[in-house]
Amino acid sequence: MRGGAFDPDAATKAILDAAAKTGYKMSRAIGMMPTVGSRDYRVWSDRQWLNPVNNAAEPGPDKTMDLSFRNREAGYTEVAPRAWFSTDYYSISPGMVSQTPGRGAAYAFNDADGSPLSGDASYKLTLPAGETILVTHTV
Repeated sequence: MRGGAFDPDAATKAILDAAAKTGYKMSRAIGMMPTVGSRDYRVWSDRQWLNPVNNAAEPGPDKTMDLSFRNREAGYTEVAPRAWFSTDYYSISPGMVSQTPGRGAAYAFNDADGSPLSGDASYKLTLPAGETILVTHTV
């Protein structure tokens, strides 16, 4: 009944629980991709470092998507990158929107072949010539 209490039965609760789990897993899978739709979130096109807010494909302050994930040209919210960002990052910090060396942020989730990073593997980091980066490691 519209305006009444929401009191789903057991079968409906099971469906909603499965949908929530599936949605979360989908957002995690989206977060492992360097591109979402036509947007490329790689900082460098030949590497797997990602910045979902401010990438090299759209340098400068004028982006086609604003920080609420609204596509400025088309006038709609881009749901897939917003779900990814909400799952993996939760909020936006100044460092995430800056590409200033020492202040900006880029994230590596995948190896050079595009496979997810694994804690039991060793990796070699090779940056483009002239780039400055501070590497931090979290487990």
